[in-house]
Amino acid sequence: MKKHSPQRDINAPTNLPEPPEWFNEGQVRIYHDLGIKVLALKIWADSDYEAFCILVDNLYGYQTAAKIIADEGVLIKSRANAWVRNPATIVRNACWTNIAPLLAAFGLTPSARAAMGVVIAPDVVDPVAEFLNPKPTIPFKPALQYHLNRH
Repeated sequence: MKKHSPQRDINAPTNLPEPPEWFNEGQVRIYHDLGIKVLALKIWADSDYEAFCILVDNLYGYQTAAKIIADEGVLIKSRANAWVRNPATIVRNACWTNIAPLLAAFGLTPSARAAMGVVIAPDVVDPVAEFLNPKPTIPFKPALQYHLNRH
């Protein structure tokens, strides 16, 4: 089965459609920030709208779950006082499963951009890397140590 590579189209739209009404403020921010980058790659087609909205929704879910994990840790205490995996890890991992192929479909991975012939200058920050690896707002502590210090 041949893998689909995004194709550049010099006649691609230059304006992003309005985000869905059900998007919250965080999703709208991601929609516009990432949408501008996708439009610049000239691969947007009107038929991409639903897939792009799914990507944005999953990126928001990933970001939200990652923040919960950063705040609470990978391991949390259950009602029975036992250490268990934080349920937010399940949400984060499910979102990533949906995100990975969509990033490639929209030319938002280095390999997808290479297949399209798009080069990002070395001094330009990769938009997806920036999104997935935000600057930490709290000092890093391993999850178990973090929880042992909190309880």
